[in-house]
Amino acid sequence: MAVEIFFRKLYNTLVPADDAQAELMENLKPNGEYKAVLSQPRHPIFHRKAFALANIGFQAWDPPADREHNGRPILKEFESFRDQLTIRAGFYDVTWTIGGKMRLKPHSWSWAEADQEKFERMYSAFIDVILRDVLHNYTKEDLEHQVEKILRFS
Repeated sequence: MAVEIFFRKLYNTLVPADDAQAELMENLKPNGEYKAVLSQPRHPIFHRKAFALANIGFQAWDPPADREHNGRPILKEFESFRDQLTIRAGFYDVTWTIGGKMRLKPHSWSWAEADQEKFERMYSAFIDVILRDVLHNYTKEDLEHQVEKILRFS
């Protein structure tokens, strides 16, 4: 079983970062041995900020309605939007499909895959993509204001 738990260093002791992390620790067996890989994650508020930004873009995005592919409806789906946002921002790898076609694979937003510095570059590029491709009448300041407004209510 793999469990990811966030800690804080308090003097020379590691303590759970919050109540939710403490609850996760309750499931660990007393006197059990565990292996930990420690890393300093990027700031969690910045992670929420990126998701708020992506949600603003997703809500404003208006793809063609009533379209089908091989008899199946084409869905407006957040994960797909997030992938395309990441690719259009320039954060992707080029891979091959089994059928021999080129495919763009978006870089992960995960804590393990994108450190704070990379994620800040991604966030800045996400703003540019949303302003260029979705919210044509917004300024960067308008968009940042909307993100901050969402974060105040979360």
